[in-house]
Amino acid sequence: MQLAQVVEETTIFGRITPGQKERIIQALRRRHHYVAMIGDGVNDVLSLKQANLGIAMQSGSQATRGVADLVLLQDSFAALPPAVREGQRIRNGMQDILKLFLARVASVTLLLISIAFIGSFPFQPRQTSLLTLLTVGVPALALAYWARPGRVASESALRALARFVLPVAVTTCLVAIGVYLAILIPASLSLPVPDNAYREGALPLAQTALTVFLVLCGLILLLFLEPPTRARPGKQGKYSNWWPSLLVLGLFICLLIVLAVPPLYALFNLQPLNVIAYAIIMAAVLFWAVLLWLILHFHLFERVFQGSGVSDP
Repeated sequence: MQLAQVVEETTIFGRITPGQKERIIQALRRRHHYVAMIGDGVNDVLSLKQANLGIAMQSGSQATRGVADLVLLQDSFAALPPAVREGQRIRNGMQDILKLFLARVASVTLLLISIAFIGSFPFQPRQTSLLTLLTVGVPALALAYWARPGRVASESALRALARFVLPVAVTTCLVAIGVYLAILIPASLSLPVPDNAYREGALPLAQTALTVFLVLCGLILLLFLEPPTRARPGKQGKYSNWWPSLLVLGLFICLLIVLAVPPLYALFNLQPLNVIAYAIIMAAVLFWAVLLWLILHFHLFERVFQGSGVSDP
């Protein structure tokens, strides 16, 4: 414990043994630091293995180069800053894509489990293809391209994903069930279908409304991941990136075209909805967006877990 405190408060250590190097790296990692180690001799091999990132000099020993993750050509440190930035960019992009994928998978899974008790299926296969294309397929490519370097959070990737995915999945499922029932029940009572109004008339309308709602939520979720403005990593002020917002606008226009052109909405097994249904959907989307922002901004899920004595993932 004393060594960990000394390592945390000290910047430079001189004339230390290979064993001391290894203990210093272990102490830093126990404090959740991401540790890089640069070495060139055989006595640095154990330390390189203990570090998160082992870096060897080209002029170093064969054993050192063999265990290292990176080898500095011509012993030049000039490649390290761009390599770190590129690594941060790749990780940030992958984490955003994982959040997008896992949020959709968790939301749809909860929906399937919940609506199964009603005795119906919330989607048709062609509707899920539209949902996947507009909320995951195209946005995932864009997130990978627009990923930016920045300081990586010290918490684990699993915890960072859980902090985002769980609130999104729970709120989406709850509000989506409300939309589904708000369209299904009135339609099943009003449609003049003598045999089975619930399945033959009302169910396709409820499935269409649910699909439109989830597509709109997926587009807004992209703005939660890539807001138009955000703080600069490690610097004062903010930077602006409006490309994700323009992508959301473009995908929204694509959705409107699908809903407006009969051959297109027939292609995806969608049904024309009336003004009241669209009003319900838009009100639900607005409510969901505000609720999710409040939960994420004020960390309400973490407070609930801590208050109940359950540690978050």
